Amino acid sequence: MEKIRNLYENKSGVKLLMTALAAGRMGASWETRHPGKMAVLNELGVAAERVCFVKQKHTRRVEIITDSVRGAADDLIEADGMISPDSADVLAVTVADCMPVYLHDEKTGVRALLHSGWKGTGIALEALKIMHSTFGCRPEDVVAVLGPSIGSCCYNVDAVRAAQFENEWGEPGVKKRGGNFYISLRGANRQMLETAGISEIIDIDECTCCGHNLGSYRREGPDAFSQMMVLSLGA
Repeated sequence: MEKIRNLYENKSGVKLLMTALAAGRMGASWETRHPGKMAVLNELGVAAERVCFVKQKHTRRVEIITDSVRGAADDLIEADGMISPDSADVLAVTVADCMPVYLHDEKTGVRALLHSGWKGTGIALEALKIMHSTFGCRPEDVVAVLGPSIGSCCYNVDAVRAAQFENEWGEPGVKKRGGNFYISLRGANRQMLETAGISEIIDIDECTCCGHNLGSYRREGPDAFSQMMVLSLGA
């Protein structure tokens, strides 16, 4: 069974990888030396000191990589996304139903890796804003990848949360079936990226909850769910 999936690779060799359930639990985002993470890094031949983590808190906060988040530091910054212009940096987030969002400006080489759940939806816009203001990135030069996450087939929520999400992100963010409400992280993110001017969006439309090859908080439960690690490797 496949342990590590290649979600995206460009002609220069920039890659976006994601562990599958067969790779085991990767631990919480702040567990930088978790044995699951270390096993995957060893298998890929990636040195731990190259890997950048943040302490994920379901926010829209995005950090530009500095030494404080480089090399699996013990005292991590609280954020849910990272941006780096340095191809030597390996960006890493963990997910278990939330959506990994990847942004790559192929002209400047700037990369962003984001953890986007329902609370943090909109983090992609924050990352694009920082990429433009700090590095001069233009949306038309950015490739976006929407990774596997819980889909609107499974993400049942109450009417209050559905209304809140729809008010902020519009109709694509909520599906209604049989009197029930379902959040679409994919619909909301795709629309905001298109509106922002990104024309190349790679949409890996796979539900973590429906299938059995990926970790899922909803399917496995709060005491037994498997976090997956997503890695962005520069060329």
